[in-house]
Amino acid sequence: MAVKILISRKINTEQEAVVRPFLKQLHQCALKHKGYISGESLISADDLEDHLIISSWESLDYWETFLEIEETKEIRFTIDQILGRETIYRIFYKQ
Repeated sequence: MAVKILISRKINTEQEAVVRPFLKQLHQCALKHKGYISGESLISADDLEDHLIISSWESLDYWETFLEIEETKEIRFTIDQILGRETIYRIFYKQ
């Protein structure tokens, strides 16, 4: 069953230039990973620091496998260290 992953981060303007290459690197990893369908990056109109990525996967198993790849673990850890907070992940199933 397909899943959508909502990935929420608070990124201020000073952090954005530093974190952007890591976000691109993470996206490149997803593009190569089996089961990845698509991704969309959004910024809140009310709060420019509020960033949301909607990532679509063929199944929860593909998403969980992606999270366990050592390269993606390292990139996600680096992003969280730069931002000073953990990224929030929420999983949704299509009805």
